Amino acid sequence: MRWNPFDLVSPAIDRTKKMLFPFRFWEWFKLMIISVLASSKGGSNFSGSNITTRRSEVPQDFLDQLRGFIKDYWILGALIFSVFFIFMTLLSYIKSVFTFIFIDSLVEKKARFTFSRNNAKGVSLFLFKFVITIITLLIIGGLACPYIFNFMLGNPVIASVGIPYIIFSICALIIYILILWIVFLFLYDFAVPYTYVKDTSVKFSLKKIWKDILNNKLEVFVYWLARLVLGIVMAIIAVIVAIVVLIGFIIIGALIFGIGFLLYKLIGVFTLFIILAIIIGIILVIIFLLTIGIILLPLSVFSRYFGLMNFEKLTKLKLFKGCKKEGKPKK
Repeated sequence: MRWNPFDLVSPAIDRTKKMLFPFRFWEWFKLMIISVLASSKGGSNFSGSNITTRRSEVPQDFLDQLRGFIKDYWILGALIFSVFFIFMTLLSYIKSVFTFIFIDSLVEKKARFTFSRNNAKGVSLFLFKFVITIITLLIIGGLACPYIFNFMLGNPVIASVGIPYIIFSICALIIYILILWIVFLFLYDFAVPYTYVKDTSVKFSLKKIWKDILNNKLEVFVYWLARLVLGIVMAIIAVIVAIVVLIGFIIIGALIFGIGFLLYKLIGVFTLFIILAIIIGIILVIIFLLTIGIILLPLSVFSRYFGLMNFEKLTKLKLFKGCKKEGKPKK
């Protein structure tokens, strides 16, 4: 093996310590915002249901009313979907740019909102994801057409579509999701850093990086294995931290509520009590989310450093130039 990804765990931890310590609240806060906006592992979540519903359990009147509702209000549904799609598209663009801003902050060892410097690269990533999104919608829509068509006609869906097509559509969707998952793993862990270093398009970076992956199959496999193990460990840590912090905020919220309730009993004015309870509740939720984000920031930084260091080993390209061993500081 040219390198063992597990050997890079300790160096990634060292880089994380140098990046985050000594603790500076404003630096952590900015980096946390950048990390959240760059959270790139998101995507379409597909979930199956284990509940089998007999035809007799769903009243025919309900199905008829549902069909009528869809026919009467499909324009409203299309409008809501369009607004949601535009919002998610805008969010995807922001996340795409901040994906490179996050790398920039880690490489420069300083949290900065370098939007203009990374906008072009972010647009390249955004356009690639947008094309994938359109293809995904077309595939899902195409597979779902027979189901929707028969449902709107009032035909028994399973009998009308047929078992062979049901099996085909489910298998096709699963295969497509697996392909999409693999593509996005390569995209964010290897193609995105390549785009950052070489200032190329994401599409070109994927083509170039694929050659390195084929020449280092064992190393890449071990890398995914290491990522899986580390991902499970970090997920467990994140859940434990979230539960502990949540318990703390529940206790604080209960104390505040108790004090407020006593004041309400003494003063009265129920409407004022409800308004204050809502305002304080919203503030506590915001503080809770910020607290979780800041506490879990080291995990996010470590994960990205680990991926970037493996990218260096795979491509022999240098990202980090701040240390003496790695060359001159980046201007």
